[in-house]
Amino acid sequence: MKTLLITALLSVSTVVFGQTKAFYKAVEKQDLKSISNLLSDEIELCIKDDQRFMSKSEAKKTIRAFLKKVGPKSVSPLHSGSSGAGSKYKVAKMSTREGDYRIFVYMEKNKIQEVRFDTF
Repeated sequence: MKTLLITALLSVSTVVFGQTKAFYKAVEKQDLKSISNLLSDEIELCIKDDQRFMSKSEAKKTIRAFLKKVGPKSVSPLHSGSSGAGSKYKVAKMSTREGDYRIFVYMEKNKIQEVRFDTF
C-alpha cells in the first residue's frame, strides 16, 4: 500500500513537472497552441509590472505579443518546488534578443494558474 501511494505521488509530480517543461519548450519555440493547452481557463499573467487576471484566450494573445517582441532564444529551468496542498511551481531563465527574463510558473490540478515574466 505504501509503495502504491509513493508511486502515485511520483507519477503526478512527473506529469505536472513535465507540463511545465513542455511550457518552457513551447515558449522557446513560440508555440502558442501548446502554451494554450497547458493554461487554466482563467490565469494570472504578469509581464514585468503589468499584472492582470485574464481568460485563457486573452492570455494567449498577450503572451504571443510579448514573445514576438522579445524573441526568445533559449529557456533554462533553474529550480522548482511544491506545497503540501499539491500545488507546484517552477522557475526558469529565458534568454531573448532584449536580455534575460525570469519565468515563474505556478500550477494546480495539472493546469497553469499563473505565469510571470520578470527581467533579471
